[in-house]
Amino acid sequence: MRSYLLDTEEAPRTVIASDPRYDGLDLRVGNLESSMAQIGPALQELGPLLGRMSVRLDSLDHRMAAMDHRMEAMDRRLGAMDLRLEAVDRRVESLDRRLDATNHVVGAMSVRLTDLTEDVADIQRRLPHPPHPRRKRRR
Repeated sequence: MRSYLLDTEEAPRTVIASDPRYDGLDLRVGNLESSMAQIGPALQELGPLLGRMSVRLDSLDHRMAAMDHRMEAMDRRLGAMDLRLEAVDRRVESLDRRLDATNHVVGAMSVRLTDLTEDVADIQRRLPHPPHPRRKRRR
């Protein structure tokens, strides 16, 4: 089997030019080769440009990764800040409740003091006025 394959490989290959399946194939292959001859130099010129673009894209990718890392850190900080703000909100609500209670107490005390002032004034009106002591004259 090995010797058969080697013999086949060494045998000259011949293409039948008169086969209708191959008509125009040589022309198409020739056109393709001439097109590739024009495309080759263009691709060679594009090579360095594509290399620079690749370097820039890699740099941009690294910067985006760094930005993503900073954004994640900022997100964690904002989450911690939200927790702190919630704690402050709870404290402010507690202070508001305490201030409301204090305002109620002060209001009630004010009403009581007003009543007491009126009671004292009423008592003073009912009591006889004491005689005024005479003042000593200064010499």
